[in-house]
Amino acid sequence: MSLNLLSQIPVIPVRRLDGLIDAAVLAGAARALVLHHLADLDRSHAATLLVSDVERQVVDRDGREIERSSLIADLPEPAADRHWWWEIAPAPEADPLTSERRRVVARFVPGAFVAESL
Repeated sequence: MSLNLLSQIPVIPVRRLDGLIDAAVLAGAARALVLHHLADLDRSHAATLLVSDVERQVVDRDGREIERSSLIADLPEPAADRHWWWEIAPAPEADPLTSERRRVVARFVPGAFVAESL
């Protein structure tokens, strides 16, 4: 059994290699790590539960979007049974004028993870 957030898989390698290799190569490596993890889930043939934050959004106090970014190396959002916004840092927790939230997806596959569902 393994529990990982897709968004966290490339964090340590990217942090370690940042500034040591070309940024485009590093971005490609981050994408590859996420894709390889999904492929490993597919090959496992075990029941899988994918839960991951996939998008970061910063909004002002009126709820207007200020910033949006991918948390999964700019890959398309995986197919999901459920999705929701996680209010990770509502104003004024981290900033008096903005709130940060994350879009989270979840999908249970009782047999094997199907790569075509991405």
